[in-house]
Amino acid sequence: MLELFIEYLKSQTSEAFLKARQAIIDSPNYDPYGMPLEPVEQLLEQERWTDAQEAIYAVMEELILSPRAHLCAGYIAEQLGDDKAAEMERMLAAACVDGILGTGEGTQEKPYLVTRVDEEYDVMQYLGKQMTQQSLTESGGVPMDRIQCSDGSDLWFDISAPLNKQKETYGE
Repeated sequence: MLELFIEYLKSQTSEAFLKARQAIIDSPNYDPYGMPLEPVEQLLEQERWTDAQEAIYAVMEELILSPRAHLCAGYIAEQLGDDKAAEMERMLAAACVDGILGTGEGTQEKPYLVTRVDEEYDVMQYLGKQMTQQSLTESGGVPMDRIQCSDGSDLWFDISAPLNKQKETYGE
């Protein structure tokens, strides 16, 4: 997965992003509804920066396309006084959001593809949007999250991959 992520960073193409995304989805460790950052967040609350850094790096492979994971890693690096690593992680977070934005237009006809549902919130934050309502819907047989924003716009996300994994893991 790391190699595919590096390929995406070099090319910044949707095709390369989608290859990296598919590698994550195909991984036996793919858990789109898991909470791998929870232990990291607990360590952050305790200001245990070095332990938090070890914990985030332990889960980073499965979260390599997660903007939130990179922002968290950047915050930790900042707390440890590593400004270069902090800036790099912020750039990686932006690249991850750009990758998601490159998968669609956020419309019902061309929704954004997410690997993990929490990425929807990362995209909203990046775009400066605030959610007023979220609903699970289906369009053309594709499960989607529709997020209504305070500015009157809607953002649409194709959540096929997370739901398919959930069905595979837990049954219909």
